[in-house]
Amino acid sequence: MLRSHVMALMALSLSLVISGCSTTINLSDFAEDTTTDMEKAERMPTKEAVERSRSRARVILLAVDNAEGGRANREMNEAFSRAVEAELVKKGVEVVDRSLADRLDQEIKACEMQGRSKCSSNVQPSVAQFAVKPSVTNASYSSVAVSEQRATGGDALALSLMGSYGGEFVQRFAVDGTNDVFVVKPHMLHNARVSTTVKVYEIPSLRELKGVVGSGKQEQRTANAAAQVQGAMMVGALNAAVPTAADMAELANVFAPKGYVIGRRSSPKASIFRVSVGTGQGVRQEMKVMIATERENENPITGQKTIDLVDVVHGRVSSVITEDEAWVVPDDEEKAKKVSLGDRVIIKHEANALEKFASGMKKFSQ
Repeated sequence: MLRSHVMALMALSLSLVISGCSTTINLSDFAEDTTTDMEKAERMPTKEAVERSRSRARVILLAVDNAEGGRANREMNEAFSRAVEAELVKKGVEVVDRSLADRLDQEIKACEMQGRSKCSSNVQPSVAQFAVKPSVTNASYSSVAVSEQRATGGDALALSLMGSYGGEFVQRFAVDGTNDVFVVKPHMLHNARVSTTVKVYEIPSLRELKGVVGSGKQEQRTANAAAQVQGAMMVGALNAAVPTAADMAELANVFAPKGYVIGRRSSPKASIFRVSVGTGQGVRQEMKVMIATERENENPITGQKTIDLVDVVHGRVSSVITEDEAWVVPDDEEKAKKVSLGDRVIIKHEANALEKFASGMKKFSQ
């Protein structure tokens, strides 16, 4: 009953997300170019900064530590690493210079032993800004013999036994419907469990910025004690241990595209903003956008100056996107009037509606 209610709520949430407003636009509906009417940001970006924003985030995928566990462990780590790399590339990240992976991994290990205040890498941000380390942290398989069991009861007991052991291993011998004899046949119970982590480090500080964990399990019962199921079950558990789409989106936000507002077009009732990131940086229609302004603040005691990002308006990427630019539809026109030329643009990765639904079902089933 509880499971059916939860599934109904998830399905309702899915339908609400899918039915959201469209971001498909036509520039001709925003005929007036009002860029020259915009106020300039307090801290205007340089031409070089705008050009840098059109580069993809570059990461080094760290080598998998295969010192222990043998061939099977190595193959699982390599498969998991490939899965994570595919997700990163799909989100617009560029994986670079694999030759540096071993050296960088050793630097991070030394950093963890010495204390992070002393950390630094010889790898420069011009090569890569981030390092990503995917790891299978635990992989186990067990097989135990389940001996024959007998019990008496009715339909309630039948449902319980079927749920625990499956119909293949439960026999019912009718007596009077309430005192029937149930026999659980001897069989083998197999379990596979896998745990994973994905960590992101900043270059050159080697500071850990983000980490996500995943876990997966498989259970199978066989009549044959010699059944060869370990390999397939471990693969299934590994697939289930890949972090959910929602977790990977959160991880990808560490190196999500960041650009600037470089223009505005208006209609009598609304405005859209031209921004300096596009498909080349992994931007897609419907992605969430935060537009913020940079403000300099000075500590009244120490006199130290800091730069704060002040949220101005949120929106979504429209259907009009090129390799290096996109148009953003704000979700609040009154707030949009406060956007300045040169304001910061931060793209946010999100799991889509179907991925969120699948992630919710995966967590609920564990």
